Amino acid sequence: MVRVRRTLFSGVSAFEESEIVVEAYKRFKFGAGMLEVIIRIRYELSVSHNHIHRCLMYHGLGRAEESKRKQRK
Repeated sequence: MVRVRRTLFSGVSAFEESEIVVEAYKRFKFGAGMLEVIIRIRYELSVSHNHIHRCLMYHGLGRAEESKRKQRK
C-alpha cells in the first residue's frame, strides 16, 4: 500500500495506519493538519501531517497545491 520510511513506534502496521487515516478523513473531511490532531486524540496514535497527506494523496483524497510546488528562486 503506502510506502513507510520509518519504524513502528506504536505497534500499528503501516496498512492499519493508512486505514485509520482514510477512515478519519471520510468521517471528518478535514485536511492533514487537523486530522493529525484528531487521530492523536481519538485513536491515540501519533502520525505526522506529512504522512497523513501522503496517505490521502495515495488514495486520491488529497490534492497537491501547485503554488507550493514551484521553485521560488
